[in-house]
Amino acid sequence: MSKPKPTAWASPNVIPLRDGKDNHPCILTAFKCDANTVALYTAPPKREPLSDDEINEFVTDDITFFTCKVIVRSVEKAHGIV
Repeated sequence: MSKPKPTAWASPNVIPLRDGKDNHPCILTAFKCDANTVALYTAPPKREPLSDDEINEFVTDDITFFTCKVIVRSVEKAHGIV
C-alpha cells in the first residue's frame, strides 16, 4: 500500500516578524521547505495489522507467541484495524 501524500506542511518553529515584536508559532505551506518539517494529512493513514515478526517482539518467558497474537488481534479488531 502506498503512503498517502501530505496536503500541507507545517513548521513548529517560532519565526520572528518585523522588529522582533511578534511571533507566529507555526507556519503552513502547500509545499515542503527546510523550515517545514511536519507533514499534514486530510485523514490519518490507514493502520495495518502487526506482522507475526512484530508480534514476536512481545514474547517473553512468561507470555507465549500464541497469547500475544490473540491479545494483539483482539486490540486491532476493537480499533478497526483489519
